[in-house]
Amino acid sequence: MMIKTQTKTFLFVTVVFVLFSSLGFYSFHLYEHKRLQSIQVKSYQHLEIFYKHLLKDYKFFYRHMLQEISTSDAMKASIANKNREKLFQLNIPFWSRLKQEDLRSNVIHYHLPNGNSFLRMHKPSKYDDNISLLRAMPRYMHQHHKIIFGFEQGVYQLAYRAFAPLFYQGNYIGAVEFGSRPDYILDHLREFQDIRGFIFVKKSALKLYKEAVSPLSIGRHVLQYSNFTKGNQLAIALKKQGYDFQNLYGFEFQNKHYNIYSFDMNDFQNKSIAKILLVQDVSKVYRDFAQQLRYMVVVVFLITGLILIIIHFGFKSLIGKIDLQNTQLQEHQKELTTKVDKQVEIINQKESFIRQQSKMVEMGNMIGAIAHQWKQPLHIVATMVTDLSIKLMIQQCHEARSWQECMEERDALIQKYLENISMEIKFMNQTIEDFKNFLKPSKEKTDFSVLTEIKAVERILKPILEKNNITIIIENNEIENDTIQGYPTEFAQVILNLINNAKDAIISNNPDNRNILIKLSQNSHSLKIAIQDYAGGMSQEVYEHLFQSYYTTKGDEGTGIGLSIVKDIVHNMHGKIYAQNSQGGALFEIEIAYHN
Repeated sequence: MMIKTQTKTFLFVTVVFVLFSSLGFYSFHLYEHKRLQSIQVKSYQHLEIFYKHLLKDYKFFYRHMLQEISTSDAMKASIANKNREKLFQLNIPFWSRLKQEDLRSNVIHYHLPNGNSFLRMHKPSKYDDNISLLRAMPRYMHQHHKIIFGFEQGVYQLAYRAFAPLFYQGNYIGAVEFGSRPDYILDHLREFQDIRGFIFVKKSALKLYKEAVSPLSIGRHVLQYSNFTKGNQLAIALKKQGYDFQNLYGFEFQNKHYNIYSFDMNDFQNKSIAKILLVQDVSKVYRDFAQQLRYMVVVVFLITGLILIIIHFGFKSLIGKIDLQNTQLQEHQKELTTKVDKQVEIINQKESFIRQQSKMVEMGNMIGAIAHQWKQPLHIVATMVTDLSIKLMIQQCHEARSWQECMEERDALIQKYLENISMEIKFMNQTIEDFKNFLKPSKEKTDFSVLTEIKAVERILKPILEKNNITIIIENNEIENDTIQGYPTEFAQVILNLINNAKDAIISNNPDNRNILIKLSQNSHSLKIAIQDYAGGMSQEVYEHLFQSYYTTKGDEGTGIGLSIVKDIVHNMHGKIYAQNSQGGALFEIEIAYHN
């Protein structure tokens, strides 16, 4: 039994739509998964900033308090004179301020240089015990006399501590210590971020600890603080899943989803001695994701049913209209493509013709220069030939001389004239070689000497420039390497164009200074060529349209593409060109990298 084309198409569209729907579900699920990961990362970054900000608050507050004490002569005198009672009275205002700040600050402790405790504001009756034997921070303080901050596990608790050295009359007399409980961080996060958490301390840091320690541990860390109602149960579940203090961790517990964020609690040497785990309930985000997924399933099924009905009842009409529209669009597209191709071809032909015309104009100028340049050596050669003929005619071999001496003298005369003629011919040949090299297209990039190309252009233009009393000055004293990679013929065209423009400006404006300065300079990665004239510079209008195609100030004599071609050639060599008015004239600067 043959299946109708409409039925085949119906089945095909159904299968394709189901596949695309499945792909859509997968893409949506993948997108939401990435979005949840992004939320998790952003939350981590936000909490990291908040956590670091809290530590900065600790540090700022304690630094201010330490500074007040370290600059109090009365307090330092009390320590130096071992007057414990007076020091206690002087510290009462500081102790009150600590309590008012609600930073859980519970320590102001003065230490003597020998490591003994001098005064504890939280335990005034306890002193003279040697703290530096038990704790690293006071021991470091007595050795180095520097302000230090960081977490430290003491005899009774983990605390954030700050130490400052005290000096009296130039002598080290001891140190002052401030300390506070770290669970203030957990309370602060709960108050401002609605996030709870735990603090786990390294087991190696509990050697001095005298209070009862939670039996709950994860790896090398033991739980010490928590403000989570179900903290122990959640921590036990984390341990069962093999959690090892990853910075970011997704976790499901008792039908709820949590993000776990871990941060280091570092000591004064920036070594981690404890971990703070922050627990964020993200169950609502996951519920919203599940709800969106359900909505999507319903919408996709409704759309699928609607499309299948449309295909079933309106397939022929719909397909017919689509085919007609496609045919019309294809024909219209072909017409547009044909028109665009023709216009592009016409534009390319015009562009090629104009560029060729510009090249021919330059060739004409150069041929004129060569013709002018050849006049002098041809005249010299003709004169020398005539002179030689006359001298040979009038030369006589006198009886006083032998015939051999006479012939040797004649040969020397002929040799001298031939050498002079050969030198003039070489000069003419060099002119032709320069012109031939200029006409030869550069198909591939090659290494070439910038100075050599500039001097070749100078030789070609020299007669025209001398006729108009114009001098080219080349400065290259600062150059160690003038070799770059590019197209030498095209580069010569750039130099020729810029020199011709400078020449035209000098002829038009007739300045006192009729020099054209070409200066080469270099840095570690590029070579710079500056071409400067002193013929009055450019107007604002000319400057704004300087490298624009078909803009010229020479009327019918100009093509308007000279500087446009210059810019294109420089850019093709991965270089840059700049122009500005400088020193009463126009300055063009070209910069080309050594290795482009």
